[in-house]
Amino acid sequence: MFAPRPDTGSLAWVIAVLMHLAVLAAGAFAFARLARRMARAAVPDPPVVRLFVLLGTYLAWLLVGMTSFFWYWSAAASLALAYLLLVAPLFALGIAVTTFRRRAASPYRGAAFWAAVLYAPVAAALWVAVASSGPGAGGGGGATPFYYYDGEPIFLRLDPTRIVVATDTTLRAAEVGARALGAAGVPVDSATRLAGVPGYAVLYLPRGTSPGAAAAARARLRRDRRFTFVSPAYRTADAGGDLLLINRVMVRFRPGVIPPLAHAVAASVGARGGQATAWPVYYLECFRGADPLRVAAALYKHPLVEWADVDRVSDARLSSRLD
Repeated sequence: MFAPRPDTGSLAWVIAVLMHLAVLAAGAFAFARLARRMARAAVPDPPVVRLFVLLGTYLAWLLVGMTSFFWYWSAAASLALAYLLLVAPLFALGIAVTTFRRRAASPYRGAAFWAAVLYAPVAAALWVAVASSGPGAGGGGGATPFYYYDGEPIFLRLDPTRIVVATDTTLRAAEVGARALGAAGVPVDSATRLAGVPGYAVLYLPRGTSPGAAAAARARLRRDRRFTFVSPAYRTADAGGDLLLINRVMVRFRPGVIPPLAHAVAASVGARGGQATAWPVYYLECFRGADPLRVAAALYKHPLVEWADVDRVSDARLSSRLD
């Protein structure tokens, strides 16, 4: 079901296989011991099959969790997760219904009944844990903003004289943004549409605008519900290349990650969206108020993600991810 990450050596493969076998062996031993105890106690109509299904299902969750946290996701893991989310709840419901009337006949029937009843909340909690098994928000939006490219952080410098805004495409973002700041007494030198990106505009503040004044202007715009996205403009720290963020991130998930799991991972770090044409690359829209740099950094370090990159308008000399 699981395999070590691609950048690990042969020893990691040996450890992964041994731990996989150890979990299966422990499960088989526990079930065999349980079956012997029921036989010795002469339990009437012992729930052998029910306990086998439930024990196997919970062990499958353990393997999926180990895969998500420690190993490389695979197609087998996705199939196991599909069973756990789509098929196992039906089995648990059937076991709970058929065991209900005689749940007090023996401790084993009672255990089977409660294991089946508790499956839905336990599975929901485990699903959340698996989907959010990567790190939280990365350092992309910290004191030194950055995003990852080919495994290396690209550090950025904030430009306090420009603000990127987005509105519904039926509005004129440049005009609405300039009027909004002007009404608040914040001077705007000019405002232009962002070429090729509908609904986006760049507001130019006077030269010499302090970082604090620029941050206050951005905060004012974020409180205005007409704006769906507000971001500072950036320059790359090394070469000074221009970089304007779009409220999207591009993500390539690892092979075998099924769409429901991909969407759950995205939601756990503040994004949503659909599949792009270059499968398995997704264009994900960040939630309102989320920082695309932080979202991309968190996704980049997630164990189910191959790479993640911010969508941007930039003159920095970086090759396209989809080349």
